[in-house]
Amino acid sequence: MHVSIVNTPFAQHKPQANAATLLCTILVAGLATIGLNDACAKGNANAKSAGARLAGEVISVADGDTLTVFNREARTTYKIRLAYIDAPEKAQPFGARAKQALSAICFGKPAKVLVVDTDHYGRSVGQVSCDGIAANQKMVADGMAWVYRKYAPRDSDLLALEQNARADKRGLWVDGNAIPPWEFRRINGGGN
Repeated sequence: MHVSIVNTPFAQHKPQANAATLLCTILVAGLATIGLNDACAKGNANAKSAGARLAGEVISVADGDTLTVFNREARTTYKIRLAYIDAPEKAQPFGARAKQALSAICFGKPAKVLVVDTDHYGRSVGQVSCDGIAANQKMVADGMAWVYRKYAPRDSDLLALEQNARADKRGLWVDGNAIPPWEFRRINGGGN
């Protein structure tokens, strides 16, 4: 799974963390009857180290490069950031389309995750396969995400997938002046 990581101090995002904690508390309270653990109350205690393999069902998609996997046996949720890709922010053109695309690929489906890192928010960053589809690659191939070159290996197959999507003007590449999400965040002082 490919992940984009923004190098900003966590302290600058404290209001989002508080909103996320509130949202998680509401979500966990509502889903407690199906056996979800209190992962949100623990913060990011469920993040896994590089090399870990996770499996479960995708229970939510936050945006075009972040989803949540629930492992029923372990009764644990994992927030996953797709490795080496960066989807448009929600406020950008194609932001909503990218979320819809990742939802179509993964939501409600079995997922396997190979963790490659942990980001500064404590999320597991990984390569994700949903029902046999390589989600990171599919998002780039369909023009729903950029390769996040800052983090992607130089020999990544994602680079050719992005080049083909650009050449064919798929997805966000219909706009010849599409702004990469990392530039959008820099210009607009953060994320969504």
